[in-house]
Amino acid sequence: MEFHDFDQLLSSRTFATRKAVICIGVFDGIHIGHQAIMSAARAEAARRVDAKTVVFTFAQNPKMMLATSPLTEPLLSMRQAEELYEQLEVDIVVVIDFSPDFSKLSGEEFIERCTQIFDVQAIVVGDNFRCGYRGTTGPQEIRNFLFRTGRHIDVLVPTTYRLSDGTVDSSTVVRTAILQGDMGLIPQLLGRYHSLDLGHIPSSIHEWPLLVPIDSFMQLLPPPGLYEGYLRLNHCSQAFSCRCCISAERIEFSIGEGDRKYIQQRMSHESYRLDSFEFTKEKAQTC
Repeated sequence: MEFHDFDQLLSSRTFATRKAVICIGVFDGIHIGHQAIMSAARAEAARRVDAKTVVFTFAQNPKMMLATSPLTEPLLSMRQAEELYEQLEVDIVVVIDFSPDFSKLSGEEFIERCTQIFDVQAIVVGDNFRCGYRGTTGPQEIRNFLFRTGRHIDVLVPTTYRLSDGTVDSSTVVRTAILQGDMGLIPQLLGRYHSLDLGHIPSSIHEWPLLVPIDSFMQLLPPPGLYEGYLRLNHCSQAFSCRCCISAERIEFSIGEGDRKYIQQRMSHESYRLDSFEFTKEKAQTC
């Protein structure tokens, strides 16, 4: 899988003749609805000769940059996002720097630039997708624009993923559930547990319980309380039962003595380090 900068590709025209099926979105959290869009793009690319599956996404959430949504921490670290793109068999990720100048582009200007970067065969977006200044360009407006300009590019909109009560899956719903500490709902939204990236914690740690300052985490966290979950190491399929106590100043991770000795031994003598903590359910309101 490759990562590229939108502006650099636009100016270099490196992939201008490369066939691609592209999907466009913020993809914050890569929830089940996002996964459906990427899966549809991958299936469409497979139908075409030598077409790549390409994701166009943003380095910053446009709604937060424009202050139309509250500014909050990301749901995923960059490392976690890369791993998920790999699992979803995306070939290329194109990252857009959402600058003030970029925000002034019309939807048609934005789509025009996307179709200059690749030989686009199809565009896959969600039914609530909007782009361009004031978000006036959706799937039908894209179809109209492509028809007017004589481009034979399909615009595909996969069926919207909804919960059993009819709620549309969205990053906002995911964020609300996390901020309310409703970790049991998360697998229905993400297709996995909400996972806290621990890759930045030094492998030299030997003291347990493990205490980590709260400000060393850049991801969205649930409210203070005691949570149950699984601790994972890199290069290791085994998951270790773990309790995570979140306070205003720090996060404390506690595991059983047998697992603690095993983890310490691995991290002392081999190329293992902490990978992530997966929140499975809330244990109590206070630690």
